[in-house]
Amino acid sequence: MLATTKITNHITDKSATSVKAMRQAAHNILYTAANSWQYANGEPKVATPIWKTAMYVAWGVTAVLVIGLEIVAIKRYLNRKKAVATVESAAEPVAAGPANAE
Repeated sequence: MLATTKITNHITDKSATSVKAMRQAAHNILYTAANSWQYANGEPKVATPIWKTAMYVAWGVTAVLVIGLEIVAIKRYLNRKKAVATVESAAEPVAAGPANAE
């Protein structure tokens, strides 16, 4: 089914016999992997590569920076909105009638 040549790896025979054979082959592969010596005591203990740790740190720093910038942007928006509201409330009310013309 899987090959390194230029043939297709799609199933062309969909008979009951070939489906049963594929299921048995998948079962055998999974059984072998699950019962191999590497999984004898649970998941194998493998050290995390340094590049992966660096990527986790970079993602964490980026997330903190983005959240911080969002907080700053929201605070600045609210301060501007509050300043406009206080300026409008402090302004004198304008008369609704026509202006006095000479």
